[in-house]
Amino acid sequence: LFTSMIYSQTKVTGKVTDENGMPLPGVNIIVKGTQKGTASDFDGNYSIDASSSGILEYSYIGYLTQDVNIAGKTTINVTMEPSMESMDEVVVIGYGSQSRADVTGAVASINNEVLESRPITNIEDALQGQATGLSISTTGGQPGAATKINIRGISSVSGSSQPLIVIDGFPISDVATSGGGNLEAFSGQISPFAFVNPDDVATIEVLKDASATAIYGNRGANGVIMITTKKGKRKGEAGITYSTYMGVQQMNKRMDVLDFAGYAQYQQETNPANRLFTDPDGVPYVFENPDAMNFDWQDRIFRTGITQNHSLSIQGRSDNTNYAASISYNKNESVLIETNFEKFTNRFSVDHRFNDVVTVGGSLTYSNIVNNGVPTDGREGTAIGIVLNSVSSS
Repeated sequence: LFTSMIYSQTKVTGKVTDENGMPLPGVNIIVKGTQKGTASDFDGNYSIDASSSGILEYSYIGYLTQDVNIAGKTTINVTMEPSMESMDEVVVIGYGSQSRADVTGAVASINNEVLESRPITNIEDALQGQATGLSISTTGGQPGAATKINIRGISSVSGSSQPLIVIDGFPISDVATSGGGNLEAFSGQISPFAFVNPDDVATIEVLKDASATAIYGNRGANGVIMITTKKGKRKGEAGITYSTYMGVQQMNKRMDVLDFAGYAQYQQETNPANRLFTDPDGVPYVFENPDAMNFDWQDRIFRTGITQNHSLSIQGRSDNTNYAASISYNKNESVLIETNFEKFTNRFSVDHRFNDVVTVGGSLTYSNIVNNGVPTDGREGTAIGIVLNSVSSS
């Protein structure tokens, strides 16, 4: 008994607009239950191939997600409805906090639920794909490597295109690291995000335009990323939270290499003058036990990497005072031996309200980062450079 099923494919086109009939660019449109998707162009138009009986899902930041049955239609125009919850949301900008409905500048918000849902080493890992116009790429392959962040594609030929990072109102810069041991050429940078425990973050606001970043002057020309950490929320008894995760990293694929006998034969045939495999007369050597000379260098430089994170926090609040304390430990062992990232952070903050006008607060943060690794970019960041550096370090 043979059974066959045929699914009819339909090319669906249409236009996405807001509640005022204006086109919405960048709306995510996916065929529900699949990985197939597209986005609306500058004029709100889109085109996608889907099953005639499928469902299209339309989503956009600040608007309600909509599901539309295709039902054999070839043209589907959609009007997105604003999310009232998003409009009532309070966002942090340079001058303080406002209701999202009152914000005239371009602001994207990311709450701590996004950070808590991902096993990450740095906050940048959780920001990828979470804010429109925010582009994040790594600058190196080793754990804890700094990232390159662009907001709305801003770039510079000679200057920096990195946005300003502000943590609890204080601007923070990248921290330089030293290679040491006459390896200053391999010195790099650690992002300021690395010094923050992701579990301590309450909200992240991405300020994109001049009206939102005006308070920071030319320092905010490339945009501003503002991080607000958690404060005490529970009234009365203290609340204690512990979170942990562990993961394993492995090489997805290794190179298929010759054994010693095959390599010797290859050298004898292609390079007879090589005296390691032929005598002075060009006669190939006969090796008595070639299997004993088999050696796969990939076994020497690769391993199973282990990632672990532990975080303990305490939050409390009375009528006039709130406090929060946390301690965290993170270790990320790379698949490349002698390459690891280890971080220990400790934070304490307290706020006290003396009256309706005067409130005094302070926070203390301690971070210790050990970032070891062989160069994976620059001069010795070639394939043979990585192998030699890994073997010499072990």
